[in-house]
Amino acid sequence: MRKENHGLNNKMYKPMKNKLLLSLLLLPFLLAGCQPNDDVDFPEPKPQKPVSELIKGDWDQYAITNIDDNGTKTTKYTQYEKYSLSNGGITVSYGSDAENTSITRGDYTLSESGGKNYIEVLLDNVEGYTKYELVSITDSTMIWEMNDSLAQYANYHEGHYLLHFRTTKTSPKYLLPGNWNANKATKVTYDASGNIVSSEDVAKEFNAVQFIGESEVFINWNNGNNNSGYFYRWEQDAENATLDIREHANSATALLVDIRDISDSRMTWERKESAIVSYVTEFTKVDKPAAADNSVAAKIIGEWIKKSATFPEGLFYTLDGNSLGVTLNQSKVDGGMYAVIERGGKAYLSYQDDDLTWHSYEITNVSDSSMTWIGASEPFLPDSDNKPGTVELTRSE
Repeated sequence: MRKENHGLNNKMYKPMKNKLLLSLLLLPFLLAGCQPNDDVDFPEPKPQKPVSELIKGDWDQYAITNIDDNGTKTTKYTQYEKYSLSNGGITVSYGSDAENTSITRGDYTLSESGGKNYIEVLLDNVEGYTKYELVSITDSTMIWEMNDSLAQYANYHEGHYLLHFRTTKTSPKYLLPGNWNANKATKVTYDASGNIVSSEDVAKEFNAVQFIGESEVFINWNNGNNNSGYFYRWEQDAENATLDIREHANSATALLVDIRDISDSRMTWERKESAIVSYVTEFTKVDKPAAADNSVAAKIIGEWIKKSATFPEGLFYTLDGNSLGVTLNQSKVDGGMYAVIERGGKAYLSYQDDDLTWHSYEITNVSDSSMTWIGASEPFLPDSDNKPGTVELTRSE
């Protein structure tokens, strides 16, 4: 019988045995090294703000979800309902500038019961007293819930529904007003499944857009002679915010775009030309609209004086490219955001005063030393019941 030689196995075993003993000896030191170091300072998480602080500010109440007896939810997206809350006082604004905006004021009280937060609202109108459960709240969103048990305490509300809020600082409809310069335009082609097939840089459709308030927009088209004023509306769902820009003359849609992204400084929108072709425009928000050096918009910037028998000391008109101010003895008497339209060889100016009334003029003469405005009513200008007269201005020295 052959005798097996285990010599090789024995030689291998001895080093392994030594390594095992060494590992056991080092184990206490390894374990000690894994212990937390009490001298190391780890950043502590920021404490959650109390509800009383989170709720302060301006909120866009952008949607309401009705819940039926079977638990089925139906969500409707609102146009303009703004809630302002601070230190127990609440103001609710309904409607946009173009509508008869109504404002209701009242008081609110926060409470907690059974691990749930509640808000009690007492408004100075027919709605009266209402109590909601404050289902969730962060520094940018919150949800109020009305249910059957809470409805019994309400003077007006009944049923089961949710009110959805987001801060006006994060709401597209409140980020939109202002002046936007177009930076880049891209033509995007999709396949039937919605996948991008190609994209290419193209000429911009717009030079700039100017949104004033919650209803008016002025577009500087990149096709020369077709600059116009329009009014706009929101069409919103859970995923998209669509901007419907319409003609003043007949309310026909002039432009329909999806807001793909918006912040306080940048915006991207998409205009769908067909099922497979879209044009994407990227904008940057600016303090003042861009104006070409030789444009009327650039020439009228500065301080001007209107003298008359009524105001022999003079009314001072100051235009800075974005805002118009009219002062008498250094006190403001009129003014607001304005826009200039150059169309068909003529120039027009429209501004909205503090009472949300629009004033529109044709600028019939402008030079280094004087200019003349004549009250105008054109189908591409904002609607106004006000029919302003002629304004003769000389440049202030």
